[in-house]
Amino acid sequence: MSKEKVFALRWEQVDLDAGAVTLAPEDTKTDEPRLIILTARAKEAVAALHTPKANGYVFRNPKTRTRSVDLKKRFQHAVVAAELHGLWFHDLRRSFITRAHREQASRSPSSRA
Repeated sequence: MSKEKVFALRWEQVDLDAGAVTLAPEDTKTDEPRLIILTARAKEAVAALHTPKANGYVFRNPKTRTRSVDLKKRFQHAVVAAELHGLWFHDLRRSFITRAHREQASRSPSSRA
């Protein structure tokens, strides 16, 4: 998901039991519905944000309790702590897509022939 789509994520789109996020057609660039399966780590991270009264946006500013709109400082701190200098948020999305395509290709019957 793009950073903007992540910030726009609402609890009613998240199914923690299934470990998935469902985007309606109007929530995607292609106007096609999309089902996003969360990795175990992503599911754990999102679940940590959930409370019994959770509603509205998943990622909220803790000070204003409104939708988060920026993560530059937090992301930069994480990049420095992980010693991944030069990493951009969008790099994570590209890396995931590349790995997902490789995994899918390795599982397809035609790749085993």
